[in-house]
Amino acid sequence: MPGLDIVADPVRLAVARHLGGGAASAAEVARAVGIHLNTARAHLGKLVDAGVVARENQPTGRRGRPVVRYRLESDWTPAGDDLLGLAQLMATALGGTRARMRERARRWGTRSANAAPESVRADVRGMLRWLGFEARVEPDELTLTNCPCPLASPDRPALVCGLVDAAIDGALQDGGLVARARRHDPIARRCRMGLAPA
Repeated sequence: MPGLDIVADPVRLAVARHLGGGAASAAEVARAVGIHLNTARAHLGKLVDAGVVARENQPTGRRGRPVVRYRLESDWTPAGDDLLGLAQLMATALGGTRARMRERARRWGTRSANAAPESVRADVRGMLRWLGFEARVEPDELTLTNCPCPLASPDRPALVCGLVDAAIDGALQDGGLVARARRHDPIARRCRMGLAPA
């Protein structure tokens, strides 16, 4: 699994967060995260395969199998610049009232998309890819998948979604389009909105 997708699953993210406090056995992870031991082992296996977690045998000093402990790889970071665009948007917009943040994000979207009437859809798609989304722009609908908002802010993804919405508004404005009927699903990491002439 590439980049952040390995920890996009909420259970794997909880497992990785627990291991951030130090090495643990599969049983300790299962208890801490509140999942069945076999489920913990499956998620730990995926994290090991992705190079996020290391598996180590710890001798017990007694006969029998050593205890298997898992720890986060100290040098693990997501591949590529998975959240660089979103971090740039958030750094530009955050601070002040919600309305002020949205206005800054809207201006950021206008600048980032370089919108022109004949290419606004392509510019919006490019901007959204830079933010970490997979975007499909149809004549009357914009569909976003691989949403990074719950990865950037697991406790408040709606805040990040609001900034992205404002950036989309800014990117569309010079092309004579507006987004309507927005439907966000941060758990499924999928958003959809209608597109209409301004």
